[in-house]
Amino acid sequence: VSTDRTKRVILGLSFGGLNAGCFGIMAHDLFEGIAMQSPAIHVVPTLYPAYANEPRRPIKIFLSIGDEQDITVRGNKLRRALKKKGYPLKFVKNNKTHDFHNWKPMMDDVLRYFFKK
Repeated sequence: VSTDRTKRVILGLSFGGLNAGCFGIMAHDLFEGIAMQSPAIHVVPTLYPAYANEPRRPIKIFLSIGDEQDITVRGNKLRRALKKKGYPLKFVKNNKTHDFHNWKPMMDDVLRYFFKK
């Protein structure tokens, strides 16, 4: 693992996606890339105001959400807060549910977004 934060990305799915989002606020000195796939934002509702109201962190974000059974409403709310704050953001919405059929096919997209040469 690189000691250079610009070469590090943290990725999480569901609750792990929430954790990745929290790392973006609280550990941005360790990771430049934050990848959240279907983040379980409802567990920490203060994540929205943290991204919306605190100073913008030096991070790039990949956010994906699935269909209506996934976390669409909350994911869209987070997307709007990130865009309004001016974060570099790759947003993907698909028609899959809250499971690996949604997340696994996007791994290449995540890697290309952060490590494209």
